[in-house]
Amino acid sequence: MRKELWTVNIVVWFVEAPVFSYTCRPSLNLGLMYASVISGLWGVVNNAGTLNLIAPADWLTADDYRRQCEVNLFGLIDVTMTFLPLVKKARGRVINVSSNFGLVSNPVFAPYSVSKFGIEAFTDALRYTFLYAVVIIRPKFW
Repeated sequence: MRKELWTVNIVVWFVEAPVFSYTCRPSLNLGLMYASVISGLWGVVNNAGTLNLIAPADWLTADDYRRQCEVNLFGLIDVTMTFLPLVKKARGRVINVSSNFGLVSNPVFAPYSVSKFGIEAFTDALRYTFLYAVVIIRPKFW
């Protein structure tokens, strides 16, 4: 009786993925230079986010909302727009991490929900222009 031995070749790609801070513009510029000169860039994963305030919406000021959006929304937009030309060139992907609070608001998480609704809108707009290569992830936490 003849036995055939099947072998599977597994190729593992080691990816060097430096992390740069979205809060520091020089860090983003350094990341852009690094990616364009040294390694190229296939994708961007935006996973930064904070939950700064838990209070009813009418107890907060406009500055409270601005601070929340500065990190969760405008940081994400800045990182995406900085690296988008390289991602397009490589026909890569943009992955944005949002939240279920980007779909349904909660009265005590209003600033957080505002920032996550913004991520949903920005991701949708990118998806319409960039077609299939933009993904949103909404992790569950309950």
